[in-house]
Amino acid sequence: MVYNCCSEGMETKDARSLSPSAQEALRMRAIKAVLDGQKQKEVARILGVTVHSISNWVKRYRQEGSKGRKAKKQGRLVGSLF
Repeated sequence: MVYNCCSEGMETKDARSLSPSAQEALRMRAIKAVLDGQKQKEVARILGVTVHSISNWVKRYRQEGSKGRKAKKQGRLVGSLF
């Protein structure tokens, strides 16, 4: 279960500034909370991310299992023209 350790007026933050391992831990914490029955909106508020992010993480986890929690590489493919 997720516990709120932050103040009520918490804003969403860009999780891309976190290390890859911290991002993965955040995703797993969110996924576990949703699978344990918490509402995605509540989990998003507690963790300071968007509901859209939570929805995407849970969807990927349900489709891909534990490998769906890992971040995908960002940016274009090496050698691509555009």
